Amino acid sequence: MAFGNQEERLLLLRATPFGKMPDEALAKLSRLMEFHEVEVGKILCREGEDEGRFCIVAEGLLKTYRILPPAREITIFLLRTKESFGFLPLLDGGPLPMNVQAVLPSKVLILRRQAFLSFLRETPDFSRVLLEHLAGKLRECVDRLGVVTSQGAASRTAQALLSLASPAGHGGGSTVATLPVSQVELARTLGVAPENLSRALARLLREGLIVRAGRRRFHIPSMDRLRTLAEDR
Repeated sequence: MAFGNQEERLLLLRATPFGKMPDEALAKLSRLMEFHEVEVGKILCREGEDEGRFCIVAEGLLKTYRILPPAREITIFLLRTKESFGFLPLLDGGPLPMNVQAVLPSKVLILRRQAFLSFLRETPDFSRVLLEHLAGKLRECVDRLGVVTSQGAASRTAQALLSLASPAGHGGGSTVATLPVSQVELARTLGVAPENLSRALARLLREGLIVRAGRRRFHIPSMDRLRTLAEDR
């Protein structure tokens, strides 16, 4: 998808915080967004840059991370198709809080801060949509903090596999989860030690909650059973 087509951009925007606006406003916004292709390994945003911008993943996979002393890379989260990032610097004009790098070849739509501020002045009703979105994000962060402090490695691993699950594609109703990064990288994202992640995967395999299906690929025989473990605290 080249995302030069107006309808394609509108479909993508409807899956973002902007999606509650009327089509006319969405069409105006889509014309302000720039399209970029990002090669594997390329850094799209660098921590500390002062150019606020909001990005939507049109295709591919990106990771956000920070470098903590002494030169330790911590992955914050992974961004997949239709997910977005960059609201904070877009709103306050401050520096970018994280690095963003392509894990897979990716296509991204970018809205720069000056274009956003112009759109906000011309579309004041969007302020309500934006406030609702930010309130939801705050609640999500509070809920996630509770999960991180109470869940063990097995529950976090199950939750990650559920979020990565998709139909296997051969018509048998099977579901497969593919790890988009190495186990070490996934452990950083989940906030667990790599050896604890290995033990968690071994437990899930032993209990039949997942079945290895290749490099970084796992079949999930029962989403309900895996979900039960993911919700265990």
